[in-house]
Amino acid sequence: MLRRQSNKDPKVKARKAANMKRYFEKLALDSERVSQRTLNAWSLQVRTRDEHTCQHCNHVGALGDGSIHAHHIKSKHLYPLLALDLDNGIALCVDCHYKVHTKRD
Repeated sequence: MLRRQSNKDPKVKARKAANMKRYFEKLALDSERVSQRTLNAWSLQVRTRDEHTCQHCNHVGALGDGSIHAHHIKSKHLYPLLALDLDNGIALCVDCHYKVHTKRD
């Protein structure tokens, strides 16, 4: 007869924790692979909503010239549930986007 292992057993707890860690790591990897196309669509929606205009300095870029970037206000790595939220995006020119990420004015 098989004995059921107790949840209080440290080995069982460690094994469950390791399994959960592997599960979430795999989930993160899968979401990174799948999401690039979706993130590109999100980026286009943010830039279109903001009329390809930098929301900091009002520089106007042409469609497809690469001068306007979509920026996540709250990091998609720290807030993955907000990664595709249009309200978490803002259109910035290349210079302002660089300043935001380097905290320079």
